[in-house]
Amino acid sequence: MWAWTNSMPQKKTGTNGETFGQRLARLRKAAGYSQRQFAPEVGISQRMLCYYEAQSEHPPAHLLPTIAQALNITTDQLLGVEPIPKRQPPLNRIAVNLTSDQLAAL
Repeated sequence: MWAWTNSMPQKKTGTNGETFGQRLARLRKAAGYSQRQFAPEVGISQRMLCYYEAQSEHPPAHLLPTIAQALNITTDQLLGVEPIPKRQPPLNRIAVNLTSDQLAAL
């Protein structure tokens, strides 16, 4: 028998209970980007990035490779299909706070 419920469908979560939006925000922050910095990197507005991270929207499929490339991960890692290995922050994010002498030493 069919019964009426007043609940909305829940967003799917990854294996660790993390939604896509939560994962995107965590990965963006781990890469050293603010929303304002990351949005132009992937060709979207800060407002859209905020929607994607707040779980009210999902990015279109054609944008996933661009997001993954900007974060230096695979699309499977972005989607939570594969784990992300522990590693050092990308060199471009480290170099932001270095002096020209420190950069030359690299």
